[in-house]
Amino acid sequence: MPVGGKIAKKHGFEHGISYSTPFLVLYYLSLLAVPYHPLFIFTAIFALAWQKTFFWPGYHSDFAHYGQEEERGREVVNIQALDSAVLAIGPFFGGMVLWFFDFNTLFILVSLLILGSNIPLMRTREKFPPSPYPFAYFSVYKRLLSKEHRRKFFSYLGYGEEIVLMVIWPLFIFTALKGYFSVGAIITASSLITLFIILFIGRFADVADKHSVLRAGSVISSFAWLFRLLISGVWGIFLVDAFSRVSKQLVCVPLLSITYDHAARKGDIVKRMVFLEMSIVIGKILAILILLILSH
Repeated sequence: MPVGGKIAKKHGFEHGISYSTPFLVLYYLSLLAVPYHPLFIFTAIFALAWQKTFFWPGYHSDFAHYGQEEERGREVVNIQALDSAVLAIGPFFGGMVLWFFDFNTLFILVSLLILGSNIPLMRTREKFPPSPYPFAYFSVYKRLLSKEHRRKFFSYLGYGEEIVLMVIWPLFIFTALKGYFSVGAIITASSLITLFIILFIGRFADVADKHSVLRAGSVISSFAWLFRLLISGVWGIFLVDAFSRVSKQLVCVPLLSITYDHAARKGDIVKRMVFLEMSIVIGKILAILILLILSH
């Protein structure tokens, strides 16, 4: 991750994002090739690691640098709303493609969309003065271990639950509903509900105390995980998925807003954004280790 930070700092935030796209295409193509040879699992791992390395420091730094503090909640929500809209459309059409065609067609279409996303991104010029803060590779690791940043580290560590939400939860839905189209339809419907609700969350986060919203969102999000123990049937999965997506935004929006505001005020944006992502990665590693222990 510090490598991605150095590239974003030197060449520009949006350039860092664009450099990630070929690796994302390589990742999907590697997954497509795994049935032909298991060694492609390793190229998939390599590609995904570098995609995240280039993408996330540039993405977060772009938001922190160009955003406005008084509208930060709405800015975060706007991008989350776009993300929810794509998440709503994507699974539905993905399920349709798999229904009528196969994974080969789906992966090729996804690769073309990823490469095409660079066109609008590169049509805007980045304008920001050179940062006076140096970016030493190992300084980020020292920051992770420092007492000064310990509270932030543990706050971001909680995002490790994303690995369960992104990997285990979709597999559970697929197992329970037995069909690509059903999975796509459930996620599409719950994402649409999320899309309409989170627009209010961003406006509320801008006028209310962000720390209070974050604390309330953390409690509600915890209950969303407990509700998963009680669900059964299509409607149960749908309601819990929708509730969990909304509750996650109650955590995500104020936390990212607070982080971006702090980085913009204090300077040294890239180093702070790399710290954010590295803390999240450690949280995901811990979540995976816990899953491995529980599954045995």
